[in-house]
Amino acid sequence: MEIIGSRVQLPDGYVSGAAFYEDKGMFFVQQFARSTENAGLGNRFHRLLSSWNIESHSLITKRVTDEIPGDASIDHCGRVQISTTTHRVYICSTESYLEMMDPDSLETVGTMAQVDDQIITDFAVDDLNGRVLVLSTRKDGTIHLASYSLRNGEKLQEAVLPTRGTSRGGGGARIDLITVSRTGQIGMFLNDTGQQ
Repeated sequence: MEIIGSRVQLPDGYVSGAAFYEDKGMFFVQQFARSTENAGLGNRFHRLLSSWNIESHSLITKRVTDEIPGDASIDHCGRVQISTTTHRVYICSTESYLEMMDPDSLETVGTMAQVDDQIITDFAVDDLNGRVLVLSTRKDGTIHLASYSLRNGEKLQEAVLPTRGTSRGGGGARIDLITVSRTGQIGMFLNDTGQQ
């Protein structure tokens, strides 16, 4: 394998996710950047989403979405996903719901998967099957996998996954939604159970 490429000069911050939207000649980068406001309150970060031209690597637009207290380099959903069906950019926002954005302006056009006591750990856009899969933990330590319609955002299905009782908040467990295959099968890694 030969790696040939060029560097893109990003704003300062920890890169948490990126996605290509080749149909529009763009790519998107989500970062956790140290907040300069309220510096006396300790480590505070904000999410920065930026869009870039694939060919020229020039910045198209950027947007600060929300502020995150604590160490943003760990345990925060940083996934960026593109739906070519809805022509939207999807990110986790404030951990409890997904935010849908216009790819050209990065303006919010809707939200999805709002559940008050959940922390979204990962998600995947499944254009082929017309759904968005959301993996989350709840305050009681349970892990949930839910699917939502890409067309209207309605919940389609939900399952509680078996665990050994280690919650994300209590044990710092890493829970990732890895992939969705062409057949619709879902591959996950839950390191609190050691199972895949």
